[in-house]
Amino acid sequence: MEKPYLAAFFLPILVFISIGLMNLVTATLVENAMKTAAMEAEEERLKLKKKIKGARDLDHDFGTIFECSFDKALQLVSSQPCPKLWFCGNLHT
Repeated sequence: MEKPYLAAFFLPILVFISIGLMNLVTATLVENAMKTAAMEAEEERLKLKKKIKGARDLDHDFGTIFECSFDKALQLVSSQPCPKLWFCGNLHT
């Protein structure tokens, strides 16, 4: 080596550049991981929203309650929508 004092100049530059490149690669990986996690969370939120909406639709499908009248043999005599929120059955004597 003709000029060993130049190593004191170039060695820190090489270390600085290599650490900087590692930092850029790490930042890119972390950014992609964060985007992926956000997308997965959004998909999960939409699935849950769809599931809740489906449950509400199912509730509306079965929301009509009927008032039924039965005879002594428990044969259905009449059936009509019930204005109340619970089952109301009448036995005819």
